Amino acid sequence: NGVIVQSNVPKIFCLKETYDIGKDQYTTRYGFFVELGLSKGSDSNVLRHEKTHKAPRMDRVKLYQATKANLSPIFFIYQDDVNETDKFIKHFDNSDKIKATLSHRGKVALELSSTEDPLFIESFCNSFKNKHLLIADGHHRYEASRILNLDNKDKLLDSSAVLAYVVPSSSKGLLLHATHRGLNSFPNFSEQNFYDSLEKKFYLDKFSGKNDSYLQIYTKNKGLISIYPKSRTIDSLKKTLPKDVLAEVPVVLLQEIIFKEILGITEEEISEKKNLKYFQNYDDGIQLVSSGDLNVAFFLNPIELDDLFKVTLAGGVLPQKST
Repeated sequence: NGVIVQSNVPKIFCLKETYDIGKDQYTTRYGFFVELGLSKGSDSNVLRHEKTHKAPRMDRVKLYQATKANLSPIFFIYQDDVNETDKFIKHFDNSDKIKATLSHRGKVALELSSTEDPLFIESFCNSFKNKHLLIADGHHRYEASRILNLDNKDKLLDSSAVLAYVVPSSSKGLLLHATHRGLNSFPNFSEQNFYDSLEKKFYLDKFSGKNDSYLQIYTKNKGLISIYPKSRTIDSLKKTLPKDVLAEVPVVLLQEIIFKEILGITEEEISEKKNLKYFQNYDDGIQLVSSGDLNVAFFLNPIELDDLFKVTLAGGVLPQKST
């Protein structure tokens, strides 16, 4: 029906998203829709922060084969030059705008514009020669695209690139949030034994309301506790991890020390989310523990964007659902 049409000339799109962040306040995120090549050369500039798993990866491959289309863009973040980004965004000021509004956790206003100016496109693409693209969302889609391109025998299907949504790190509307964890229906869970084991590896303090807590834990009887790793815990973890920089990342400590060592949950069980629940809303965790649906809730602070680049540039990979 012409809802989606193939452009017959190269284009770059600019998307402006203004969305509700609560209390009648709004923020705006800018990003660009581009074609990202899937060659080995371009892949060396792509950073991953999560592991992928075979089953969902192959599901995506089958979906691409059946539809012969990129149904949703892969979301990337890059560290930009602010002045350069301002110049790129201003280029779209005089372009025709397609506008829409939708409701998703509040009102979202969208404004989409495009350019086919060859000089601008060349300048934009050249600016990425020394940049890295960090996958914010779409690890499985990206890997599936590469598998499809490698195995593609269909001469009529050009699978050499993927649709990418690239967002500059300077965009004020680019916000990173943490994904929290909960332990549910854990066999023979003893709150006291759990805290006794924690004290061997961490310092435990009654939560004081500070936002700089390393990690917070909530149980029905003890309430909210802040925990901080002992230096020997970090030193010991460095010996087992492929990259030292990972040892001080809270979500890594939670998975490697609390889940695996203290609770005895295996890597496979974590991948299958056995006895684990993921949630974004802080209050949901408190409520689920209070109602007995969770044994314990683990609250993480959002990882800083600079730290995320630092970890991935060093070759480190974080646990799934780290942001």
